[in-house]
Amino acid sequence: MRSYLDDFIQSVRISHSFSEHTADAYARDIQQFLDYLDENHFEDFSQVDQDVAYNYIEALHQLNGDYANSTINRKVSTLRSYFNYLVKNSYAPYNPFKTIKNLKVSRTLPSFLTFEEVDRLIQSVDTSTPLGIRNQLVFEILYGCGLRVSELVSLRIQDIDLRQRVLSIIGKGDKERIVPFYQGLDERMNQYIHGARHDIAPSASTQTFFINKFGKPLSARSVQYLCETQGSIANLKIQLHPHVLRHTFATHLLDNGADLRVVQELLGHASLSTTQVYTHVSLQRLSDAYNKALGDFVVHQ
Repeated sequence: MRSYLDDFIQSVRISHSFSEHTADAYARDIQQFLDYLDENHFEDFSQVDQDVAYNYIEALHQLNGDYANSTINRKVSTLRSYFNYLVKNSYAPYNPFKTIKNLKVSRTLPSFLTFEEVDRLIQSVDTSTPLGIRNQLVFEILYGCGLRVSELVSLRIQDIDLRQRVLSIIGKGDKERIVPFYQGLDERMNQYIHGARHDIAPSASTQTFFINKFGKPLSARSVQYLCETQGSIANLKIQLHPHVLRHTFATHLLDNGADLRVVQELLGHASLSTTQVYTHVSLQRLSDAYNKALGDFVVHQ
């Protein structure tokens, strides 16, 4: 039953333009299910019916209480796609996950920073070294352009138009979007390209904008670690990771009157519903401010 897995992963890479990260997640989810079938002595996909599918979902709950409903929904979605592939190629007689509904997911509001915290974060970076100049620019672009960390580390020098102050970003599904950046950031980018970047690794041959001390592209994990350590130095109230700065970018835009569809375009969201979570953040802030200002007055009437 494992012999079809590699072919399936290859097919989704080609047909859906999946990133390596997404393809690896698909493979892990399917491998986990195949391990479950082996442990329970299933020898053929014809034995896997809807009862088996439901039993597997229950096993996920029991084996790991840390699995959120959203994680289980993702695993079921992966297996639904996998069995569609198996049925289409006559490797399985039916899809046992076809009619299984998603579990209810309570949507949590994204964490974000205040303007003061963003400024404190950026100012907390020691820019007396080339790496410090690079690190400060990492935070400014994550916040000022709302990039995903994968988009940040794949940004190339030729993707930056300093004259028009825009970035050309290749996002999810290889979709290109244009993202502007604020005045003043163009000067720091130019200084980094012709100064600190060269000082970090003079012999670097890559055109990737952000590089490490070995002249290689800066990795997503390095950016995550940088966020964690600098967030601690800046004494932020929440643990900082790259997506917090993306959330902050969107929240601050909406708080200052930006149109929701403009924010959707800037973030590279395929669906407006994905962007709408930030309207809830803004409404919650409005409600909190109202209660703080008038709460005592209302109580004492």
